[in-house]
Amino acid sequence: MGETPEQACIRETKEETGLDITICYLISSIKGHFYFKCTLKHEQQKITLKQNESDKYTWIEPARLLEIGMIMDLKKIYFVLKKDGYTIKVNEEAKKTLNLKT
Repeated sequence: MGETPEQACIRETKEETGLDITICYLISSIKGHFYFKCTLKHEQQKITLKQNESDKYTWIEPARLLEIGMIMDLKKIYFVLKKDGYTIKVNEEAKKTLNLKT
């Protein structure tokens, strides 16, 4: 018996960051990838990154996402966040990647 996408999200988040989360709702499913809106179970949790996976992290508001540079899954992330009501400031490079009119 396999795990549900929700169970996988909770497990992966715990494994990768040490955070306990609650899933609020499914935002989108794209080609077998599931995107959930989640909240922390406990506000005062500390992030503990999994060794050999990540060496640092940054919390950033969705609107400021591209300030950290272009991201690998920009096309997916942009439309998932837009579907959930977020606005992202898009630079010229991102507009080309997303095929948006300039």
